[in-house]
Amino acid sequence: MDNDTEFLTVVEAEMQSLEAWLEAASEDIDCMRSGNVLTIELENGEQVVVNIQTPMHEIWCASRFG
Repeated sequence: MDNDTEFLTVVEAEMQSLEAWLEAASEDIDCMRSGNVLTIELENGEQVVVNIQTPMHEIWCASRFG
């Protein structure tokens, strides 16, 4: 992608799609969105964080699953 505006347009649609898919997939998954960060909380309390990194044109995912 050539610029931040184009990246943010594409990635915003993907984040909304991911959130909708997760909420439809299971009642035991809670999604909370704050700006560019989507926090996914599972039934057992584990969390996954999906974060838009505009400067690098990347989406990062972090969790403590071991």
